[in-house]
Amino acid sequence: MSAKENLVPIPVDRLQVGVYIDLQLKWHEHPFMFSRFVITEPGQIEQLRGMGLKTVLTDPGRSTAQPLAEAAPVAAKPAPAPEIQPEKKAAIDDSKRQHGRIVQCEKRYNHAANTARDVMQNLHAHPRHSGEKAAALVSDVVSSLLVDNNLIIHLMAEKEDSGSYYHALNVMILSLLLGRAMKLPEPIMNELGLAAMFHDLGKSRVASQVLKKDPAEWSKAERSFYEQHPLYGEQIAQEVPTLSPRVRKLIRAHHERLDGSGFPDKLSADQINPLARIIALANRYDNLCNPLYPEQALPPAAALSRMYKNEAAHFDKRMLEILVKLLGVYPPGTLVELSSGDLALVIAVDQTQLLKPTVLLYDREVDKQEAPVINLAEFPQVSILRTLRRVDCAPEVLEYLMPRSRLNYFFSSEENRR
Repeated sequence: MSAKENLVPIPVDRLQVGVYIDLQLKWHEHPFMFSRFVITEPGQIEQLRGMGLKTVLTDPGRSTAQPLAEAAPVAAKPAPAPEIQPEKKAAIDDSKRQHGRIVQCEKRYNHAANTARDVMQNLHAHPRHSGEKAAALVSDVVSSLLVDNNLIIHLMAEKEDSGSYYHALNVMILSLLLGRAMKLPEPIMNELGLAAMFHDLGKSRVASQVLKKDPAEWSKAERSFYEQHPLYGEQIAQEVPTLSPRVRKLIRAHHERLDGSGFPDKLSADQINPLARIIALANRYDNLCNPLYPEQALPPAAALSRMYKNEAAHFDKRMLEILVKLLGVYPPGTLVELSSGDLALVIAVDQTQLLKPTVLLYDREVDKQEAPVINLAEFPQVSILRTLRRVDCAPEVLEYLMPRSRLNYFFSSEENRR
C-alpha cells in the first residue's frame, strides 16, 4: 500500500481516466464501490463534482495516467448530484447481511466453545456426564456438516478466556471438515470428532513448566516426558465410559507420522489409523497458526505451505492435499491486498469460490465494528493481488483487522446464508 505521504491533492477539474484517487470517506458516504480506485470512466469525475468536491487526493504511483496539466473546461450548469450505483447499494445491503451471518455463526460457535470448556473442566470429576455431553456436541456438529450443501469456513473472534479447549475445538472442527471432504460415514465421523476433541487429554499429566517451555529448549528428559502425553491421554480416556476403545487408540496415535518419526510408538505408513492421520494434520496446522508463543505464529497460507513443502513426509499426502483445497488459496485469517488498493482480512472461505473469499475491509474512516464485509465472488472486477505478513502492515491496520492473537474456525452452511 502506498504511504500516506505519497498522496497528492489535485483539483477535480484536472482528473482524467487512469488517475488513482483516495476519497478518505466512509464506505457508505460516497456512491462508489471503494474509497480508493482508478478512475475508469468520465462519469465518475462527474459524480465527484456532484459531491461538491473541489479537490481529491491522488496517488501517482498507482495511477496509469497523469492528471491534466490545465483545468478541463467545465459546463456552466452544475453537475448532477451523484446517485449511489446499484451495485454499491447491493454491496451495502450484502455487507449488512454478512454481518448478520457472522453473528449467527458466532452464536453457534460460542455454544460449542462453552460446551467444550465445560467438558474439559468437569471430565475428571464427572467422566460419564462429560463424555455424554461431548458426544452430543460432536453429533450435533456432524449432523450439521453432513447436510448436502456448500460449507463456508469462518474465522471466529477470540474470546477473553482462551483456554486449551479452543485448540481442542479447532482440531475437532478441522478434523471433521476433512472427514466430510473424504465422505466418511456418520458413525466414523462421530468417532473422529470425539478423538479429535480429546486428543490432548494426556497433557494434564505433563508438568506445566514443560508445557510452557519452548520445545526448542527442552532437555532430553523433558522431551521424553512430553512425548508420553498420548499414552497418558489413552489412560485417562479409559476412565470415560462413553469413549470406545477405537477412540482411545486414536488419542494415542495422534502424534504418529507416516515416516516413523512420530511418537509414542514410532508407527509408520499403514500402521497408522487413517482417522489418526486426519487428527495429526489438523493438530499440526492449528499448532503452527496458534503456537505457545504468538510471535512464532505462521500466517495460515504459510502454515499450509510449510506442511506441504517441508513436512510432507510426516503426513498422508492425499489428506494434506484435501486440507489445502479445503482451506483454499487464502485461508481464513489471511491478510491480503486487493486490486482496489484496499487491505483486508479473509474471514470466510466458500468451497465453490476458493479464489474469491469473503473479506473484512480496512477503512480508517469506519468503526471496525461496522467495517465493510465484502464477498469478492460478487465483484469480478476486484481480485486479491497478494498475501501480506503482519510485518507488512502498519500497527493500526493490524489492530483494526486482527484484534485476535489466535485463529479459531467454525462453519456455516449454504442454507444459513440465504
